[in-house]
Amino acid sequence: MIEAKPSYSFQKLFSFYLRIKFSNNFHKVEFNQIAIDPNKSLLILANHISWWDGFLLFNINRKQFNKNFHVMMMEEQLKKLNWFRKLGAYSIKKNTKEIIISLNYTSELLKNKKNMVLLFPSGEIHSQQEINTFFGSGTERILNNFTNEVQVLAAISFIDYGSNPKPSVITYLDFINKSDTMNLADSFKAVYLKSREKHLNKII
Repeated sequence: MIEAKPSYSFQKLFSFYLRIKFSNNFHKVEFNQIAIDPNKSLLILANHISWWDGFLLFNINRKQFNKNFHVMMMEEQLKKLNWFRKLGAYSIKKNTKEIIISLNYTSELLKNKKNMVLLFPSGEIHSQQEINTFFGSGTERILNNFTNEVQVLAAISFIDYGSNPKPSVITYLDFINKSDTMNLADSFKAVYLKSREKHLNKII
């Protein structure tokens, strides 16, 4: 497993670079404000619809949550983009025994209230119209290590052009409240459907 090696100075510089990239590539980059508990770590589960997703959540964290950013990536991708480790990326290697090491590493990160961890449960990029996101047992395993120490958010993004030559990206943030009668995948789906309804009623 490849561990993260966050660099505050690099992240600060990269944040400035991202503002330029967003301006050049998007008409608008929007997200809603949501109040979190600063005394708890933050786990964000996001739909994966584009190459931009990790950067969008990195930007949201810098502007709203101000946590130490971490994101799980496939090991083969992180090896190619090793500098992502400075942004807080660490690896997972699916279908191997090493996956347990990555899950335990994630759990250790979430023990620190200053940390945020971003996971893409699908593991791959899918259409933004995909309703049923596949959840492996790993995310449930991570959350089972905690009771109320971790707050869990869903981040649902949609990209549309509307009447503009550049697309707009909107991310809807909402808490995931996993109940005894609903598993994590269904809870995430409920937030997705709620976010999609908001988005369909929004003028782009």
